[in-house]
Amino acid sequence: MAQLTMVIDERTFSIMIVEVIDEKKWENEQYKRKDKRRGRDWQHRENIRSKLPTIRETLEM
Repeated sequence: MAQLTMVIDERTFSIMIVEVIDEKKWENEQYKRKDKRRGRDWQHRENIRSKLPTIRETLEM
């Protein structure tokens, strides 16, 4: 069950309903996001590595 809280924005005086997440859960989510990003970078590097031999062959021609 999510805990909801009403927050009033002082600049616009608008009322927002926000979900309150405990710190540990939030840190977990942030870590998962970082992990996904790292995974994508790693995949990209692997793709470049797999293309390297073809680049070398092109240079030799």
